Amino acid sequence: MNRLGASKMVTSSGFIASINSEECIACGDCVARCQVEAITVTDDSAVLDKERYISCGLCLSTCPSGAIKLELRPQSPVPLVSRRVLGEVLGGTIEAA
Repeated sequence: MNRLGASKMVTSSGFIASINSEECIACGDCVARCQVEAITVTDDSAVLDKERYISCGLCLSTCPSGAIKLELRPQSPVPLVSRRVLGEVLGGTIEAA
């Protein structure tokens, strides 16, 4: 069970975070920000538990090094707005999976 009192989400967004371990500074800001406890820091990088992650993007907005990016989930339908527009809204962080 996570901090929100939910054990598993029924649905999530069409995106998933990826963490670039070379850019990650292991500061722990993303861990503190994640409401579903889907991120841990081991050794020198953050690690994402993709089963717990709900794609809210809070970790992305907190990461001081820009190591966290959002990608389209492989099984997700194409969003109604373009990747370019989504990238502009989220600071150029949307990449193809």
